[in-house]
Amino acid sequence: MASGDTVKVAYDKAMAAYSMCAPTEGWCMRFAGDESFAVVPVVQRGICGNIPDPPEPEQPIAVPKNRYISMVPGNPVWQTALRVTLTNLPAPFDGLNGTKMWIGQPRQVSENAGKIAHEPGWPDFISANLQCEPYCMDWDAVGLLHVTDDEIIPGAVYDVQTIDCGADFDNEASYSPPLTITTSKWGDLVGRCAVIPCTPPDGVVNVTTDVTACVDKFKNLPNAVMKSRADIEPNFPDWLVNIADVTYVLDVFRGFPYPFDGPEGCPPPPPHIGMHSNSGCLPGSEGDLDSGTEPCVEDDQIDLKPGPGTLELIHRNASYNCCQDDILVSLSIVGNVLRLTEEEIPQGGYCDCICCFNVESTVVDLAPGQYTVEYCWLDYEMGARCHVEDVVIPEGEPSIAAYSNSGCLDQGYHNSSQEPCVEPDRIELAVESGTLHVLHNDATYNCCPDDIVVSLSVEGNVIRLTEEEILTIPCFCLCCYNVDATVVDLIPGPYTVEYCWYDYETDGEKCHQEDIVIP
Repeated sequence: MASGDTVKVAYDKAMAAYSMCAPTEGWCMRFAGDESFAVVPVVQRGICGNIPDPPEPEQPIAVPKNRYISMVPGNPVWQTALRVTLTNLPAPFDGLNGTKMWIGQPRQVSENAGKIAHEPGWPDFISANLQCEPYCMDWDAVGLLHVTDDEIIPGAVYDVQTIDCGADFDNEASYSPPLTITTSKWGDLVGRCAVIPCTPPDGVVNVTTDVTACVDKFKNLPNAVMKSRADIEPNFPDWLVNIADVTYVLDVFRGFPYPFDGPEGCPPPPPHIGMHSNSGCLPGSEGDLDSGTEPCVEDDQIDLKPGPGTLELIHRNASYNCCQDDILVSLSIVGNVLRLTEEEIPQGGYCDCICCFNVESTVVDLAPGQYTVEYCWLDYEMGARCHVEDVVIPEGEPSIAAYSNSGCLDQGYHNSSQEPCVEPDRIELAVESGTLHVLHNDATYNCCPDDIVVSLSVEGNVIRLTEEEILTIPCFCLCCYNVDATVVDLIPGPYTVEYCWYDYETDGEKCHQEDIVIP
């Protein structure tokens, strides 16, 4: 819309430029109203999905705090959300590293140590907690923001990113670069307070500085530190500074560790369909709806592929109308039963033919455990049909949980007929639920290896294990070893195991191959 154009003029220009949008086509229309209304000046609109700037650190100097992270959000006028990644938490909370949360609705908090709501005669600051869903607003209007929660703990690293609320939240490219914020050591509130204001935390907790600084804030003395530096308790900070805060700083000076339960994170999202698609009408598969011609040569087949947190499903040789708009897969869960229903969505009407399709879908965010899958669809030839199968969702990707060796069992020498192992190499395999144990008996290696390492790769149903000695300074002798390894998080089913190693006797690679079934 150009500056000075009325709504009617702008509409007529658009119809002339884009005739396919004309009212006769039924695509566009202009509502009745004041035809003399004009826009002055030109309305400027940002591009939906622009990458915003990251938040800025607290100015004039970024002061690390125990239980708060502080920033200036920026990006005026934009509707944005602020995402916080728990990047590096100290033990025992490091299991939540990588967790992503969002800064929630901001609120005014009084600097009076004993008050939360606005108190006449006292300045306020803006604070917010973390939550599991994005909160969109013009964050620039907030100014300096102090964020606290049970997830904000001492000695941790956080990354804060901004995203335009009109962008794709699932696309990492939509997010700003991160602002990285590190919290100070537990109980370390200040450096020196001989000058005002107190200097930033210095990595040391003592009575004359940190405890005194907290006491001064508790007493609401002039020139005391900000509440966001002195409010350190309870597990979910309460925007108050009282004798409990002072006591905890004193406990740190006495050597007590962090006392709170720490972060809980967000509950995992419920299982849902992450993706569904279909092949389209497979070439040469069209059949007549009335003649009984079968579009699929083979019968319907359901293939299930479980993985960590996911279940991939393929329905092969599915018969549906040639003119369907989509083939949807929906999910419902009752206990440990996953009920998936496949349904064609017509596109304004059906054609007089049916086609053969392959339909794919993926269930995501499944908790580890055993499930019964019920996959149902309407079969054009046979009516309602269901496939029922039990699957196990593993804890994680297959991996080597442990490997070790016996140490030198017997010794021989290079370039001699004396062999260190009396018996030839022997591979023993043992299986249990999701686990494979491998024992390589009578392996020959140098007497002075740094280690004998077993590595793993899994391709389809083939488990490949490779045994390798790590040798920095060899000795002039060979030893006989037993080497064992354990593979965990294997999905139940049949596998072929390939176990390979370097064989000193034959001076080349040697492999053992065996079929197994993981229960």
